[in-house]
Amino acid sequence: MIQKAGILMQAPNSLRIEIAPPIGLPNLFLSVKDGTIMLYVPPQKTLYVGRATPANLAQFLALGIPVEQLAASLIGKTAQLGKGEELRDGFADGEYLRLNIFWANGKSRSHWIHTDGGYLSRSEIFAEGEIRYSIELKDYRLIDKRAIPHLIEIIQFRPEEARLRIEYLDAILDEGGDASDFRLDVPAGAKVVYLD
Repeated sequence: MIQKAGILMQAPNSLRIEIAPPIGLPNLFLSVKDGTIMLYVPPQKTLYVGRATPANLAQFLALGIPVEQLAASLIGKTAQLGKGEELRDGFADGEYLRLNIFWANGKSRSHWIHTDGGYLSRSEIFAEGEIRYSIELKDYRLIDKRAIPHLIEIIQFRPEEARLRIEYLDAILDEGGDASDFRLDVPAGAKVVYLD
């Protein structure tokens, strides 16, 4: 299904997405800030609030991807090393430099960085020894002297297969921003549902 979306992102884990059908007003507002997810669905007049976990995100976007990884991928980056993660090896893999990041109990993710240009081309995120997500980043274009992917394809393999393809029609970099841009206020008459 094709939908329009406005995306506002601030590293490392603040995100706001407004999704609309090809014609008409937004039918979903999503905000992630300070570890909290807020989602307003106008047709239901319902505001959902909970922790910004992959499971809560999956209820609305079909993908249960960590918010930090999703936010970083939107601008062609990798998520910062999490607690217990460490970079253990990096080696040439054809025209790419492959970086492998591990937890104590196994691989957590791998990233392929194109040696000609230094941009992130692909990421794989693992859990319990299996690939959970594959992220392809393509069509890099310079915006204010910074390369940003304009085509991002995410495949979730488990627990259920899901695919998300994001194509930027326009992208703007703004180093400023305000925390209030990521806050959703409770609309008058809305029902509030807590996810946790």
